[in-house]
Amino acid sequence: MERLKAALSDRYTIETECRRWFYPAFVSALCLGGLSCGDREAAREEQAQARSAPASDTVALAGESEMLPHQEPRKPVMSVKLVDSVWYGVETGDTGFRQRVAVQMDDEVDTIPQVLTRDLPVVKMDSVILGLAYSGEEVFAAFQYHPHQRHLDTIPLVSWLPDYHPYFSGPAFSLDGAFIAYVALQEGRLWGVVRRWSNLQMVAQGPEVGPVATGFLLNGVKWDDAKTFAVLVDMAGSPHPGWLRVRGTVDSGILYVDTLSPQAAQGEWWKLPNG
Repeated sequence: MERLKAALSDRYTIETECRRWFYPAFVSALCLGGLSCGDREAAREEQAQARSAPASDTVALAGESEMLPHQEPRKPVMSVKLVDSVWYGVETGDTGFRQRVAVQMDDEVDTIPQVLTRDLPVVKMDSVILGLAYSGEEVFAAFQYHPHQRHLDTIPLVSWLPDYHPYFSGPAFSLDGAFIAYVALQEGRLWGVVRRWSNLQMVAQGPEVGPVATGFLLNGVKWDDAKTFAVLVDMAGSPHPGWLRVRGTVDSGILYVDTLSPQAAQGEWWKLPNG
């Protein structure tokens, strides 16, 4: 058996060397016949250099030649913060401040254009900024910003969500940007909703409140982590009865519903979207 292995090894080595040395010479003999003397001499020199180069066992994979070694890997998003308070005033008499969003990647700082907000955006997969865009008091759109390409996508929420109200829904994204929670409003009735972002699949829905007068409602959402939420639905009235609170964890199938009195809500800024 050892002799057979040695014989096969010797045969492989001989065949490999023959292909390496004699096959190029055979091809060159065919090709050189149509060249001038000067061209023949240059071709022979190129072949001699090729033979002197060490053989390589590495085979380049498809697409490797397109990779540029000087390209640096994408820088992860290091931090996102709100900057530059901007005053606004609208015809309804509402006035206040909204802020711009600054994105820092190592020593580079980029401000997202054409976006004013009051809510700190979230960062998805260290590369996409996801947040809510305001027009005065209204949350009219979601935005996705790609800092590496400096590309901004704006998604009108009223167009995407048939039960959404830009003034009263008080939306918020989960901390990983995988879900959006808000208060749905249709025909004076309200209820808490959680959907996946961005296919909008319903994952949680609380009981209805109402009908209520929609002149002044304070609804809100809080995310404790990537999956644990609480939605506060204003039960409106005089005297004010308080809020219906819907709490749960995404995909658990369990919702906890109770009421929160106005006294208990004092100091809880996250429950009031305009707080």
